[in-house]
Amino acid sequence: MNKSIPVMRIDNIDKSFGGLHAVNSVSFDVGKGIIKSVIGPNGAGKTTMFNMIAGYETPSGGEVFFEDTLLTGKKPWQVAEQGVLRTFQNLKLSNHMTVLDNVLLGWHSLGSAGFLDGMFSTARSRREEKKAIDAVLPILEWLNIINLKDSEVGNLSFGNQRAVELARALVADPSILLLDEPAAVLICMKPQILQKELS
Repeated sequence: MNKSIPVMRIDNIDKSFGGLHAVNSVSFDVGKGIIKSVIGPNGAGKTTMFNMIAGYETPSGGEVFFEDTLLTGKKPWQVAEQGVLRTFQNLKLSNHMTVLDNVLLGWHSLGSAGFLDGMFSTARSRREEKKAIDAVLPILEWLNIINLKDSEVGNLSFGNQRAVELARALVADPSILLLDEPAAVLICMKPQILQKELS
Protein backbone atom coordinates (compact mmCIF):
# COMPACT_ATOMS: atom_id res chain seq x y z
CA MET A 1 0.00 0.00 0.00
CA ASN A 2 1.42 3.42 -0.98
CA LYS A 3 1.88 5.91 1.80
CA SER A 4 0.02 9.19 1.46
CA ILE A 5 2.25 12.14 0.55
CA PRO A 6 2.45 14.45 3.59
CA VAL A 7 0.77 17.84 3.23
CA MET A 8 1.79 18.89 6.74
CA ARG A 9 4.98 18.10 8.62
CA ILE A 10 5.52 18.72 12.32
CA ASP A 11 9.25 18.58 13.04
CA ASN A 12 10.37 18.32 16.69
CA ILE A 13 8.23 21.16 18.03
CA ASP A 14 8.74 22.12 21.67
CA LYS A 15 7.06 24.59 23.97
CA SER A 16 8.16 25.66 27.42
CA PHE A 17 6.42 28.12 29.73
CA GLY A 18 9.09 29.02 32.25
CA GLY A 19 9.95 25.76 34.00
CA LEU A 20 6.98 23.89 32.49
CA HIS A 21 7.78 21.82 29.39
CA ALA A 22 4.31 21.66 27.81
CA VAL A 23 5.28 20.02 24.49
CA ASN A 24 8.41 17.92 24.16
CA SER A 25 9.89 17.27 20.68
CA VAL A 26 6.71 16.22 18.88
CA SER A 27 7.03 15.08 15.24
CA PHE A 28 4.47 13.65 12.82
CA ASP A 29 3.21 13.97 9.25
CA VAL A 30 -0.34 14.42 7.98
CA GLY A 31 -1.15 12.98 4.56
CA LYS A 32 -3.82 14.16 2.17
CA GLY A 33 -7.21 12.66 3.01
CA ILE A 34 -5.91 11.28 6.32
CA ILE A 35 -7.57 11.73 9.72
CA LYS A 36 -4.97 11.84 12.48
CA SER A 37 -5.82 11.96 16.20
CA VAL A 38 -3.78 13.38 19.05
CA ILE A 39 -4.79 11.61 22.25
CA GLY A 40 -3.74 12.39 25.81
CA PRO A 41 -5.05 13.36 29.24
CA ASN A 42 -5.94 16.91 30.25
CA GLY A 43 -2.79 18.99 30.51
CA ALA A 44 -0.80 16.82 28.09
CA GLY A 45 -0.18 19.75 25.73
CA LYS A 46 -2.63 18.96 22.91
CA THR A 47 -4.12 22.46 22.74
CA THR A 48 -0.67 24.06 23.02
CA MET A 49 0.48 21.96 20.08
CA PHE A 50 -2.53 23.06 18.00
CA ASN A 51 -1.84 26.67 18.99
CA MET A 52 1.72 26.37 17.67
CA ILE A 53 0.58 24.82 14.38
CA ALA A 54 -2.06 27.53 13.85
CA GLY A 55 0.19 30.46 14.79
CA TYR A 56 -1.33 31.34 18.17
CA GLU A 57 1.84 30.29 20.02
CA THR A 58 5.47 30.44 18.89
CA PRO A 59 7.35 27.15 19.39
CA SER A 60 10.38 27.18 21.67
CA GLY A 61 11.96 24.88 19.09
CA GLY A 62 11.14 22.93 15.97
CA GLU A 63 9.23 23.79 12.80
CA VAL A 64 5.83 23.34 11.17
CA PHE A 65 5.48 23.01 7.38
CA PHE A 66 2.38 22.98 5.18
CA GLU A 67 3.45 21.49 1.86
CA ASP A 68 6.65 23.49 1.16
CA THR A 69 5.67 26.53 3.22
CA LEU A 70 7.18 27.14 6.66
CA LEU A 71 4.33 28.07 9.02
CA THR A 72 6.49 28.64 12.09
CA GLY A 73 6.59 32.35 12.89
CA LYS A 74 3.50 33.23 10.85
CA LYS A 75 0.48 34.99 12.38
CA PRO A 76 -2.80 33.05 12.70
CA TRP A 77 -4.36 34.88 9.73
CA GLN A 78 -1.32 34.05 7.60
CA VAL A 79 -1.58 30.37 8.56
CA ALA A 80 -5.31 30.48 7.74
CA GLU A 81 -4.50 31.96 4.31
CA GLN A 82 -2.45 28.81 3.63
CA GLY A 83 -5.61 26.74 4.25
CA VAL A 84 -4.82 25.57 7.79
CA LEU A 85 -7.71 26.34 10.16
CA ARG A 86 -8.67 25.27 13.66
CA THR A 87 -11.56 25.14 16.08
CA PHE A 88 -11.07 25.95 19.75
CA GLN A 89 -11.60 24.04 22.97
CA ASN A 90 -12.96 27.29 24.43
CA LEU A 91 -15.32 28.61 21.78
CA LYS A 92 -14.42 31.82 19.92
CA LEU A 93 -17.85 32.96 18.72
CA SER A 94 -19.63 36.34 18.57
CA ASN A 95 -22.47 35.64 21.00
CA HIS A 96 -24.68 38.58 19.98
CA MET A 97 -24.56 37.71 16.27
CA THR A 98 -26.77 35.13 14.59
CA VAL A 99 -25.62 31.65 13.63
CA LEU A 100 -25.68 32.65 9.96
CA ASP A 101 -23.58 35.78 10.54
CA ASN A 102 -21.04 33.88 12.66
CA VAL A 103 -20.57 31.28 9.95
CA LEU A 104 -20.40 33.91 7.20
CA LEU A 105 -17.32 35.31 8.98
CA GLY A 106 -15.52 32.13 7.99
CA TRP A 107 -16.15 32.79 4.30
CA HIS A 108 -14.70 36.31 4.20
CA SER A 109 -11.19 35.16 3.28
CA LEU A 110 -12.57 33.66 0.05
CA GLY A 111 -14.07 36.95 -1.12
CA SER A 112 -12.52 39.94 -2.83
CA ALA A 113 -14.99 42.71 -2.00
CA GLY A 114 -13.49 45.37 0.25
CA PHE A 115 -14.72 47.69 2.98
CA LEU A 116 -16.04 50.31 0.53
CA ASP A 117 -17.91 47.64 -1.44
CA GLY A 118 -19.69 46.61 1.73
CA MET A 119 -20.34 50.15 2.91
CA PHE A 120 -21.92 51.19 -0.40
CA SER A 121 -23.50 47.79 -1.10
CA THR A 122 -21.94 47.55 -4.54
CA ALA A 123 -22.95 44.90 -7.08
CA ARG A 124 -19.77 42.96 -6.29
CA SER A 125 -20.56 43.03 -2.57
CA ARG A 126 -24.11 41.79 -3.17
CA ARG A 127 -22.89 39.00 -5.47
CA GLU A 128 -20.34 37.84 -2.91
CA GLU A 129 -22.89 37.92 -0.09
CA LYS A 130 -25.24 35.68 -2.09
CA LYS A 131 -22.36 33.33 -2.96
CA ALA A 132 -21.36 33.17 0.72
CA ILE A 133 -24.89 32.42 1.89
CA ASP A 134 -25.24 29.73 -0.78
CA ALA A 135 -22.05 28.13 0.60
CA VAL A 136 -23.13 28.38 4.25
CA LEU A 137 -26.66 26.98 4.11
CA PRO A 138 -25.75 23.42 3.00
CA ILE A 139 -23.19 23.20 5.80
CA LEU A 140 -25.77 24.31 8.38
CA GLU A 141 -28.13 21.69 6.97
CA TRP A 142 -25.43 18.99 7.16
CA LEU A 143 -24.74 19.84 10.80
CA ASN A 144 -28.49 19.90 11.60
CA ILE A 145 -28.52 23.55 12.74
CA ILE A 146 -30.23 25.13 9.72
CA ASN A 147 -33.30 25.83 11.87
CA LEU A 148 -31.09 27.95 14.17
CA LYS A 149 -29.60 30.18 11.46
CA ASP A 150 -31.41 33.32 12.69
CA SER A 151 -30.82 32.62 16.40
CA GLU A 152 -28.25 34.51 18.48
CA VAL A 153 -25.33 32.22 19.20
CA GLY A 154 -25.26 33.20 22.88
CA ASN A 155 -28.70 31.63 23.36
CA LEU A 156 -27.67 28.21 22.05
CA SER A 157 -26.56 25.11 23.91
CA PHE A 158 -22.84 24.36 24.07
CA GLY A 159 -23.23 21.49 21.60
CA ASN A 160 -24.94 23.72 19.05
CA GLN A 161 -22.34 26.44 19.58
CA ARG A 162 -19.67 23.84 18.85
CA ALA A 163 -21.48 23.00 15.61
CA VAL A 164 -21.53 26.71 14.67
CA GLU A 165 -17.77 26.95 15.17
CA LEU A 166 -17.23 23.84 13.05
CA ALA A 167 -19.48 25.28 10.32
CA ARG A 168 -17.51 28.54 10.33
CA ALA A 169 -14.28 26.61 9.78
CA LEU A 170 -15.74 24.33 7.09
CA VAL A 171 -17.17 27.17 5.00
CA ALA A 172 -13.63 28.52 4.50
CA ASP A 173 -12.82 25.28 2.63
CA PRO A 174 -9.63 24.46 4.58
CA SER A 175 -6.93 22.13 3.31
CA ILE A 176 -6.28 21.02 6.90
CA LEU A 177 -8.74 21.40 9.78
CA LEU A 178 -7.48 21.08 13.37
CA LEU A 179 -10.31 20.11 15.72
CA ASP A 180 -9.64 20.78 19.40
CA GLU A 181 -12.02 18.68 21.55
CA PRO A 182 -14.43 18.08 18.65
CA ALA A 183 -16.62 15.33 20.11
CA ALA A 184 -19.22 17.73 21.54
CA VAL A 185 -20.45 18.50 18.02
CA LEU A 186 -21.46 14.91 17.28
CA ILE A 187 -24.65 15.16 19.31
CA CYS A 188 -25.88 17.86 16.93
CA MET A 189 -25.63 15.72 13.81
CA LYS A 190 -28.54 13.70 12.51
CA PRO A 191 -28.06 9.98 13.20
CA GLN A 192 -28.33 9.14 9.50
CA ILE A 193 -25.52 11.62 8.74
CA LEU A 194 -23.29 10.07 11.38
CA GLN A 195 -24.01 6.59 10.07
CA LYS A 196 -23.16 7.65 6.53
CA GLU A 197 -19.98 9.52 7.52
CA LEU A 198 -18.65 6.81 9.84
CA SER A 199 -19.43 3.81 7.62
